[in-house]
Amino acid sequence: MVDVLADHIHYAGELPLRWRPLEELPDWAALARLNQADEELLAVISGQEQMRDGFKEDDDPLNARLDNLESKLNLVIDLVGQLLRQNLLIPAPLPLRFNADGVIWGGGESLPEVDALIMVEIFPSTLIPRSLRLPGRVAAVGEEKRVVHVAFEGVGEPLADLIHKYVFRYHRRAVALARANRQEGGGQ
Repeated sequence: MVDVLADHIHYAGELPLRWRPLEELPDWAALARLNQADEELLAVISGQEQMRDGFKEDDDPLNARLDNLESKLNLVIDLVGQLLRQNLLIPAPLPLRFNADGVIWGGGESLPEVDALIMVEIFPSTLIPRSLRLPGRVAAVGEEKRVVHVAFEGVGEPLADLIHKYVFRYHRRAVALARANRQEGGGQ
């Protein structure tokens, strides 16, 4: 079976995902708008993760008030996100792997046809109930295991870079967590 991830680093976990068929690939202007919206979403997610992880570019004590304001704003964002998630129809998480090249997912109720153009929506953040919307072509479908391989089409270089950074941050956290678990297990 074709591996659309091409042995590159990828996100591997469970995220909400849905897809819908496309008649044709969006034109260049629509692709540019999709890429821009996805870039903005990934930039917001990156900023939220940096604040959550305590990353600060400037440790100036005069910024304490700004930090306090940021924490209040984060609380408001979280509350608004919770309200939106309650009112939006966000799909159930599915096991998946993805990077800027494509996505492989398992499960789901319906399967697309091989070579079909589809729009894949992946919800990469529990804080922000917005999806990445990535058009692609179905490269393979495993009927028995219900696994779908989609190669993305129309992902611009800036968006691909942001997806790679998102995936790398996820990978770095997973490695750090595994290392911490090994250290805890080895010390007992």
